[in-house]
This record gives sequence, structure tokens and C-alpha cells, in this order.
Amino acid sequence: MSAVAHHAELNDRLRTSLEGGRVVISKGIDLLGGAAITDIFHGVMSYSHPKDDPHPDHDVGMVEVSGRTIVWNIACVRRRRHTGPQNADRIRTLNIMLEEEC
Repeated sequence: MSAVAHHAELNDRLRTSLEGGRVVISKGIDLLGGAAITDIFHGVMSYSHPKDDPHPDHDVGMVEVSGRTIVWNIACVRRRRHTGPQNADRIRTLNIMLEEEC
């Protein structure tokens, strides 16, 4: 498996199951409240990448949920600040936000 395919698999796992990393929602998403947040999570989790996806590692996408455009991206970010192996202190993070917050 190529590195890109491996990253795509890990990214898809996080996005579809919310496992294998952490999830961060924006203030705008948080302010929408419980039912809207549930609908947004469902929309992001059920997103299907197009066959001609310009992002083969599946790290970014957009979905429409209840008339709102939701943007999500996945990045590997540092857990804490210290020296050590490059990936030992990184965690895959799914960020979900309203389009106007980008």
C-alpha cells in the first residue's frame, strides 16, 4: 500500500467512525446546538469522496447540511511540545467548521 493510500485509509477511519484521532468543532458549529451538531456529524461521517478527488489522501471535504456548507479537514498535529521521533507526538485531528469560518 502506498503512503498516500495508507493516509487515506487512516483519514477515512477517523472521519467515518470518529476513531483513531480526535475531533475538533468550531465555535460556529458549537453555537448551533445539539440537534444541528448531530446532523453535521452524520453529514461528515457519510461523506463520499468523488472518484476524481483532487485530494487522494482524503484529508478535506465539504458537505451541505440543513442549508449550511460544512467544511472539514484532517491534519496530523503535535500533542505536546518536546523533541523526539517525528511522529511519536502527533495525533490525527478532524476539524469541522462552517464555511464562513474558513
